[in-house]
Amino acid sequence: MKPQDIIILLQIALLQETKWSYKSLSQKTFISPMQCHRSIRRLDEVHLFNMQLNKINYPNLIEFLIHGFKYAFPGKIEGKALGIPTAYSAPIFFNHIVSNELIVWPYKEGQKEGISLEPIHEVVPQIALRNPKMYDMLSLLDALRIGRIREIEYATLKIKEMLNKPFMLNQYQH
Repeated sequence: MKPQDIIILLQIALLQETKWSYKSLSQKTFISPMQCHRSIRRLDEVHLFNMQLNKINYPNLIEFLIHGFKYAFPGKIEGKALGIPTAYSAPIFFNHIVSNELIVWPYKEGQKEGISLEPIHEVVPQIALRNPKMYDMLSLLDALRIGRIREIEYATLKIKEMLNKPFMLNQYQH
């Protein structure tokens, strides 16, 4: 599995629609339609998506994100950079987690200076600037990658809230 696979899958999940195309995914994620198709095939192989039913396996996705994501895509902290706040520095954590350090995805058009965290894929900052729901989700996942217990607990709760919508629970049948 590649980082772009998770981006594609989360985009489908957060669309809250059943209809999408590789072209529409490409436009929303800055990943080519061909790469989107390859991602879906890989996701089908690891049982996070069912191509025959065109459905996400939400229980598997939630389990992977909460328990396996940080091992598959470990956080790499680097020096100071100008960028976009992420992890527990992102807006979704405001009023819940207080931290003296600012964590950012390095991005030339970023407005904040902080400790640089390498995003799981180069398109992450662009997606975050265009799609608030994806920004929240990707920041929550970064908190799982580098956070302490309180950040991880909060991120886990919010990820489950975002993905455990009633309309999603019965979308996957074995």
